[in-house]
Amino acid sequence: MPAFVSGADYGRLVYSRAATLFTTLGRVYGQAALDRALGRYAREHRFGHPTPDDLVAAVAAEMGPGPAAALRAGLLEGGWVDFEVLAVASGAAVPPKGVFGDPKAPSPAPATTGAFCGGVTIARRGTLALPVVIALHAADGTVRRVQWDGLEEQHQIAYSGASELRAVVIDPDHRVLLDNDLTNNVRSVAPRGVAPRVLAHGAFAAQLALAVVAP
Repeated sequence: MPAFVSGADYGRLVYSRAATLFTTLGRVYGQAALDRALGRYAREHRFGHPTPDDLVAAVAAEMGPGPAAALRAGLLEGGWVDFEVLAVASGAAVPPKGVFGDPKAPSPAPATTGAFCGGVTIARRGTLALPVVIALHAADGTVRRVQWDGLEEQHQIAYSGASELRAVVIDPDHRVLLDNDLTNNVRSVAPRGVAPRVLAHGAFAAQLALAVVAP
């Protein structure tokens, strides 16, 4: 307690951050699994003097090593995370050129899988490696969701579809409440072409994060 400027600062770190961390684990890995882990911890250590390691061990037993590592990093090591869309690009698909297969008996060129193709680059900064969903919004209104385990610092997603890729939204369901900066979770190919609903997702995510961390 003497290491904190005030009791309010102590409360934000000990109570608000812990609650946000557990809520994030439940949203990302499943509330039922988190409930089992907390139930196991309570049953095994009731009337005792458990340590943080006991809590981490209960989470590892019921949810696996990934959630346990995230809990330890977030609770005991000041772990943090910031997802960001680094790049979005797409264009008309061009049939591949060249000789395919045996040069003496060439095979037909591989067929393109869509009228448009491109790619997305996603980054994860920080020490919390959490899985996250990325939503790819096409110009025709279709949305493709991709799951990323978040273990690497950067990740590439290939795009192929009937229309141009218009925007990308990281964590559209607002599961990772510990994301430090939600303003970089949305990126578009052409800012004026982003659908209002996509922008609403980003605005709501920012408001939700502020509500969680506010005193």
